[in-house]
Parts: sequence; C-alpha cells; structure tokens
Amino acid sequence: NGSLYFRGASTASTFYQLVMLTGTEAPAEVAPGILVNPTDFTVYNGSLYFAATNTSGARVLFSITGTGAPAQVAPSSLLTSPMSFTVCNEILYFVATKASGARVLFSITGAGAPVQVPTATGYEIVSPSNLKVYNGTLYLLGSYSWSMGMLVSVTGAGAQVDFAPNVHPRGTEFSDGRGFASYGGSLYFSGTTSTSSTPTA
Repeated sequence: NGSLYFRGASTASTFYQLVMLTGTEAPAEVAPGILVNPTDFTVYNGSLYFAATNTSGARVLFSITGTGAPAQVAPSSLLTSPMSFTVCNEILYFVATKASGARVLFSITGAGAPVQVPTATGYEIVSPSNLKVYNGTLYLLGSYSWSMGMLVSVTGAGAQVDFAPNVHPRGTEFSDGRGFASYGGSLYFSGTTSTSSTPTA
C-alpha cells in the first residue's frame, strides 16, 4: 500500500512492535496494543500477512489490507503459530498448528478464510516443512502418523499427494526428501530409498 512494514524495538516495551514507514514521515508503531513480535511478512492478493502474538499470548495470523489496521485472520481455536508462507498458483500456503496440536498445511485462496489442505489418500499429513515451489507445483516434506518424512506435492488447487508410491501401509518407496534446489530446469533434492538407510541424491 505504498508503506514499508517491519519489526522494531520499542522504547516503551520489551517486545518488538510492528512499525510502518510511509514516504518521508517518521517510523510509527502500528497497533501496539493489539499485537507484538511480528514475523514472516508476506504479501498476497493485495494484503500483508504475518504472524504475531495477540493480547492473549497466542501466535496467530494477522493481515493488513490497504491502509486498514491489522486484523487477526483466524481465531486461535482454528490455528496458531503460522510460518513458512509460500505462494503457489495464486494460493497462499503456510504451516500452522491446528486445534488438535498437529502441525499441518493450511491455505488461503483469494480473500477466503484459512483451510487445512486435504490429502488425496484421506490420511492426514503432518509436520510439513521445506516448502518449495517448482514448475507450478508446491513440494514439501511431510509425514503420515506411521512414517518418516516423505516427499509431498500440491498441484494447482488440488490435495496433497504422497509423491512416492506406497509399497505397504507403513512405508514408502522413497522418503525423507529435503534440501530442495532448482538448477538447469530440474529440481534436485536428497532422500532415502526403501533399500537404503542413508540419504541419496
């Protein structure tokens, strides 16, 4: 909205505050009585999204639209501790803790509310990390409740898909994908195969 937002130390508080700088005006604290310790600033669909601690002490999702004041996007009963904001195919993805305590993948489409991203198998994928966009697909590391980390992909507005085929109900042919890097038109990463106990490229 023509302003620069950042976190800065406050002389009146021991917490970091949200600070706004517009044109040649002096930096000003934004909503000091509503939130503290803002992090993970991400611009999406004309709004600024970020994580911050609210007055109840919960790490929640906030947004700023236009010149409006910061507003909490979702109640802490739905999600807390959002992080790893990533935009893919005009959808905002992020990792957060839901009411059950599990860390899962959420998404926001347009001006809609946050929703948990479903899975193609119906089994919940937890502890997502290492989000990486490549060739129109979101890749990440995730786990089923019975498995170690595995490679997961999300294409378009679809569900999360275990990228490797299941060999049996409690294992995958490929797991523990990590270290994503794109080079020369390809996506590279390390992982562990079912016949090896050490990561392989």
